[in-house]
Amino acid sequence: MIAHRGASGYLPEHTLESKALAYGKVTPYSYDWMFKSGAMKTIASYAEGIGPWKPMIVTEPGSLGKPVFTGMVKEAHAAGLKVHPYTFRQDGGESPAYAKDVTDLLNIFLYQADVDGVFSDFPDKAVAVIQAHEGTRK
Repeated sequence: MIAHRGASGYLPEHTLESKALAYGKVTPYSYDWMFKSGAMKTIASYAEGIGPWKPMIVTEPGSLGKPVFTGMVKEAHAAGLKVHPYTFRQDGGESPAYAKDVTDLLNIFLYQADVDGVFSDFPDKAVAVIQAHEGTRK
């Protein structure tokens, strides 16, 4: 699955200030509980999947060609959940130290971290990575 998230209309939309404008107040939230034992089973009781932030799956900064994976994807899959991290972008400076570019980053998440899909602002890039991978399996 490839998805494109809708913009909130406030830029930059990932900041607390834009969320305050969009929702009227800021409420900080921590997702650390998702790493605790049994968390994925709890989520599976009401959801079919999770959409974590990329660093929740591959820790940063890492080093080129040596991504460090958390146990989130394996635990989510063991609980029957799909995993679709966000947001994959092609903008300059958006690739973490462990990936040389957005193509490398997508390959790491789709074929090493074993996520089920991605949220991307550049879905054509994600489609190209998937098609190239499927072409090598034939």
